[in-house]
Amino acid sequence: MLEKVLKGSKFYYGWLLALLVLIGIGVLAYINQLVNGLQLTGMSQDVNWGLYIAQFTFFVGVAASGVMVAIPLYLHDYKEYGPLIIFGEFMAVAAVLVALLNVIVDLGYPARIFNVVLYPTPHSILFWDMVVLSSYLLVNIIIGWTSIAAERKGTKPAHWVHVLAIIAIPLAISIHTVTAFIYCGNVGRPFWASAIVACRFLASAFAAGPALLLLISFIMGKFTDYKLSDKAVDTVAKTVAYAIIANVFFFMLEIFTAFYGNSPHHVEPLAYILFGVHGHNQLVPFMWAAAVLIAIGIVILLVKKWRQTRGLLIIALLCVFLGCWMDKGINFVLAGFVPNSFGEIIDYVPHPNEIMVIVGTFAIGAFVLTLLFKVALAVREGIAQPEAVQKSAAARELAEELKSAEMEEAVEAAKSERAAREAEEAARKAAEEEAAKAAEEAAKAAEEAAKAAEEAVEEGAATAENAAENAASAAENAGEAAEKAPAPEAEAAPETTAEEAAE
Repeated sequence: MLEKVLKGSKFYYGWLLALLVLIGIGVLAYINQLVNGLQLTGMSQDVNWGLYIAQFTFFVGVAASGVMVAIPLYLHDYKEYGPLIIFGEFMAVAAVLVALLNVIVDLGYPARIFNVVLYPTPHSILFWDMVVLSSYLLVNIIIGWTSIAAERKGTKPAHWVHVLAIIAIPLAISIHTVTAFIYCGNVGRPFWASAIVACRFLASAFAAGPALLLLISFIMGKFTDYKLSDKAVDTVAKTVAYAIIANVFFFMLEIFTAFYGNSPHHVEPLAYILFGVHGHNQLVPFMWAAAVLIAIGIVILLVKKWRQTRGLLIIALLCVFLGCWMDKGINFVLAGFVPNSFGEIIDYVPHPNEIMVIVGTFAIGAFVLTLLFKVALAVREGIAQPEAVQKSAAARELAEELKSAEMEEAVEAAKSERAAREAEEAARKAAEEEAAKAAEEAAKAAEEAAKAAEEAVEEGAATAENAAENAASAAENAGEAAEKAPAPEAEAAPETTAEEAAE
């Protein structure tokens, strides 16, 4: 699978080249530090932990944040985090690498790191920090690489991988808890000697880490086919919101305890980062910048409409990540040395060479992260391409079937339309024939009626003529009879006229 890192776009190669340039600058700066010693840093007898250890502390938290993706997926079967889990594992690997590199460069002489292994001291917190960090690094490498290899083969990871992932959950919590114990075990440093330091560390880690993971996911989605569901994005964003609110709450508890109790040893470090003390205020801008950024992030993340707007979400995530980095990656470590054992305030000013070394460690982490993510994305794209080809072929077959069905339907529709036109034409012709036949029959009936009327008139005339002849004959007969009859002796009857007889 490593061959996949050799293929990419111009932007991919340009990004790797830029990281290699920064790595080169960091390596040269570290060589300069090896030659000239730790005097090329801002550290001193009074401030013996500087930005190196501050970055170690912050990136241990980023590494531990992978548990916020692992717990929902492995313990609660939250499938939405499935596409995200491998990238969370690989981000943890890169973050642990950056943390360990900052420890190595802080030692001055790197070979001293082997003293922890060659001369183990179980009563030392540093020993246990090395144990949990190395274990967590190894476990995440195994889980991430085995899972992506299983995806490449199209199979599920073995059951032991799932068991190992569950073991990684308490390891993730332990790496930042043990790191917190390194600080709160220093009873001579009032700012660190607090039982709530571990809670603060975990809360800020669970905010900054998922925020960074989402930001990287958005970048991958812009240049590749990688997509994360809106539901998963919203869930992670809500996790960031609740975690950063918890971090702010824990910090407010520290402020209340210090200022209400009015213990000078507890008040002075907080006053140093909040307001400045006796003209020493170099950390004040970082403290208030972190406060403003975190406040902006919280407000955006709490409003659902703003949280679900991609542009505003990116702003909120950037604000939370940078705010946590300023709080834990700068202020927490440096403020712990105020005041020193003599009650004095010694400002820490990082050396330019120190900053270049830190940039080099960041570039190494980003380089490793890019290669790991490139392998994971290439494997998933390789899986997706055959599936896409199959889906495309199926889509073409379906389209052809639909096209054939549509053509058959069109033919049937044309036939139906033609039959309808023929039926309409036949009905029209039948109606015309019926109308013509009816008209012919009506004309014949009219002719017969006229003939009957003519015959009736002729018959009526003949009948009238016969009647008149009969009447005339009857009158004539009556006249003759009257002439022949004798005259009566009695009262003569009324004389009947010829007209009356005719009638």
